[in-house]
Amino acid sequence: MCVPYISHSFNPGRNGGHLTPNPFIGFRAHSARYGTNEALKSLAIEQYTASQILKILDSEKLSDAVDLVEGGRTCLIFTEQSGKDWEADFEAARAAGVDLSKIEWINKKTMEEVRRFMLSSYRYK
Repeated sequence: MCVPYISHSFNPGRNGGHLTPNPFIGFRAHSARYGTNEALKSLAIEQYTASQILKILDSEKLSDAVDLVEGGRTCLIFTEQSGKDWEADFEAARAAGVDLSKIEWINKKTMEEVRRFMLSSYRYK
């Protein structure tokens, strides 16, 4: 389960969604089921879709009409097994050529200090 970090100053006018494509979660399962090329295409279409939405908003001068906040997405790792699975997905995607340079793994200690969560996480910048 990947849960974006939610600030304590909750604004009920926001829908809480995100426009950050999946960088690697589930890559091994998708590769096993559909093949590595299809798994790569799946990640690529998410990247493309997110970038095109931003492009349309900009070209149509609608950026001010929507409440998009840039800053990435922090996904909490709730169990040790999830952490191992995500790391394995990360390594498999990287080995297949996915650019994961925007991924920052955050250890439990840092998350406790910075975000007051007692969990590990990764952040997509």
